[in-house]
Amino acid sequence: MSKLARALEQAGLIERAEHPDDSRAVQLTLTDRGREVTAQATERVQGLQDELTRPLGGLDSPATQALISSLHTLLDSGPPPAQTGPPPAQTDPPPAQTGPAQTGEDQ
Repeated sequence: MSKLARALEQAGLIERAEHPDDSRAVQLTLTDRGREVTAQATERVQGLQDELTRPLGGLDSPATQALISSLHTLLDSGPPPAQTGPPPAQTDPPPAQTGPAQTGEDQ
């Protein structure tokens, strides 16, 4: 985290200040430039969100809300459980018959 804070500070996006109550902590504050970049990023993300949800009827449409609900369900359920042990055995399909079936009487 401190590496990221240093990079943002060097880019002029944040300022560090001592924390008034905890000498081990620092406070990070956006600079004017940091607020500009944040506003531009937010505007871009909202534009992309509008573009991507437009085919579903927009962000507030029932279709988009259903998609969001489904994604939350999938993300909240986590990954499927890992398979343990060997994979299930593969069974060969039965051989294809060629010609009429023979019965015991035909032989």
